[in-house]
Amino acid sequence: MRPTVLIVEDSDSVRQVYASFLYNHGYEPLLAGDGREALEALSTRKPDLLLLDLYLPDMFGLDILEEVVRRFNEGSPYLPAVIVDTACQDQIGERMRSLSGDIGVRIEQVLGDDISVEYDLMKIVAAINRKGSPDQLQDLVGLVQKTIDLPQWKMVREVKALITGLDDSPEDARYRRQLESFIHDFLFMHIKFRTLAEERLTQGDEGAFFAYRTLVTRKMPSLCWHSRDTAEYAVRIGRLMGLGSDDIEILRYAGYFHDIGQLPAREFYSMSDVLPEDDRRRKFLPFHPQAGRILLEALGVDRALLVPVESHHANYDGTGYPNGYSRDGIPLYGAIRVAEMMDSAKRRRQDAISVERSDFERPTIEHVMAELGKYRGILFNPQAADAAIAYLQKAA
Repeated sequence: MRPTVLIVEDSDSVRQVYASFLYNHGYEPLLAGDGREALEALSTRKPDLLLLDLYLPDMFGLDILEEVVRRFNEGSPYLPAVIVDTACQDQIGERMRSLSGDIGVRIEQVLGDDISVEYDLMKIVAAINRKGSPDQLQDLVGLVQKTIDLPQWKMVREVKALITGLDDSPEDARYRRQLESFIHDFLFMHIKFRTLAEERLTQGDEGAFFAYRTLVTRKMPSLCWHSRDTAEYAVRIGRLMGLGSDDIEILRYAGYFHDIGQLPAREFYSMSDVLPEDDRRRKFLPFHPQAGRILLEALGVDRALLVPVESHHANYDGTGYPNGYSRDGIPLYGAIRVAEMMDSAKRRRQDAISVERSDFERPTIEHVMAELGKYRGILFNPQAADAAIAYLQKAA
């Protein structure tokens, strides 16, 4: 029988991420979104372990612990092991000492103090179960720590760092809501993609693309033709460079998938062209290639697609985003970078309706060729830039 874990957390997305991860590692998750649901589950289901967020909409988490301890002290034989999510040491100090007096609660710090309060575990509070399950508890502690180290959580922490720097102005309040919406949508999308992959609903890249196209059509139709045209241009560039059929297929799918990370962040891209270059909101834009790689990995696509997608805004000279990609470290000659620029420039200059097919017009071809020549060897791989220029010369 699987050991049961009651996850008490008011955020749906965080709760589901923990549930999915723990289930995959042999635990049976039970879910509660507030204190009332938590106390009911503790009375009726009697979980082996309790993962408890202290900040709940209807009560402070320590009130739940105090109720559990009160029942135990009044003769109930049941006391779960407890992991508490908190960074508020001052608030819990005296109350925790009171709780630990009769039953031997120990407090063990497992992570540094710079972790986000809402999304990461700061303290382990292990209430010693008289039935004894220290190994089980430590196993769960290890799994929770692994969860925190997953790429999606690291990115969430980075976005949370942007939130902490905002003030109470109306503009920053709107931006805060958008950032929080991104975190919520991104985590839920990750869970959905993991479910698709685990249930084998995506058979290879074709099935994964079908799932992606369906989602794009519903949530962000402006990406449909941009994705398809970027894929087409990347394939044409690859063929002119003499790449083999396997690399051409990677370019095709990477072109389709390259902007999947925009889906949970769609509100920001409507603002990207009007914000000044030094505006701090532009700090958010570099997250979408990283988010795309994480979501594709969850969707179960060929791993050969991950780096081309993540590096599609990396520049040949090492600038761009994310950091760490330059020159030969950008796969497939950075053809996705060049192809994406070509289609984006076409749509901006021709005021193209992004949900429809759009062909190059001659003035746009001349403009894009000039840009490719100007930034050849700076932003763009020289071989990919030359191949793109050759393609555009034939299209003119």
